[in-house]
Amino acid sequence: MSNRIAAQTNRFEIYNSDTGERLVGAAQVQLPNFELGGNTYSGAGSGGDMKIPTPGVMVEQIVTVTAPKATEAVLGLCALGERLRLDLRADVSVVDAETKALIPTPERWALTGVLYKADMGSVENKAAADQTFEMAVYVAQHWFNGRERLMWDVTNTIFRVNGRDLLAAQRRNLGL
Repeated sequence: MSNRIAAQTNRFEIYNSDTGERLVGAAQVQLPNFELGGNTYSGAGSGGDMKIPTPGVMVEQIVTVTAPKATEAVLGLCALGERLRLDLRADVSVVDAETKALIPTPERWALTGVLYKADMGSVENKAAADQTFEMAVYVAQHWFNGRERLMWDVTNTIFRVNGRDLLAAQRRNLGL
């Protein structure tokens, strides 16, 4: 697929994996920002500060779901402190660089975590409320065109990208 360009998300749907319910009304999902934790090193042998990332230690992963107005399904995201499994499914337009053909391609995210924040927005005439719901993510998995592209599981020390296990050595060193 190296001669293909993922151009845009045409449409997406969000489901509660535990209930199978479609979260009608959700307008946007801000996916996790994967970033390694670490420390700054400065001292003998360096001419300045160096960021030293810590393999396997990610900063907290947050997913934010935004809705213009909460539907009954979206209001289920107010169950703060409860585990939630979200399933995002998208139809993506991929452009073939040679033929210029648009190829409809499936994309999917599975996210597991705990709801911890519900901002119900505001109420005003002729306006959306812009409600946001935040979830601390503990497991994130991404597939594009049916192939796993990313798998991150904080409690099982798993981080795979395009099939490459980036934490195999850490698990081996820890006897996991």
